[in-house]
Amino acid sequence: MMESVPDFFVIVTLETIVFEIMIQTRQQISLIGSGQFISGTLIPALTLAMLPTMYMSRAVRVTVEEQFGQLYLVTARAKGLTHRQV
Repeated sequence: MMESVPDFFVIVTLETIVFEIMIQTRQQISLIGSGQFISGTLIPALTLAMLPTMYMSRAVRVTVEEQFGQLYLVTARAKGLTHRQV
């Protein structure tokens, strides 16, 4: 999750600057999405920020699944340890 923090803050900062310019100049700047902060900026930024988190969790899952076939885990299961203990 920490990998996505810079992306999230860059998006929110740029959109905040655009909203401030719109308020001060009273001119509509063409935005993708809505002109409201939460629905136009915050939700898309959170959605984009989740991508590195999902990628990292998938990489961890694949690594853990690779370990399940190792002999030390098979031996531990054969000696009576539960799946949770292993």
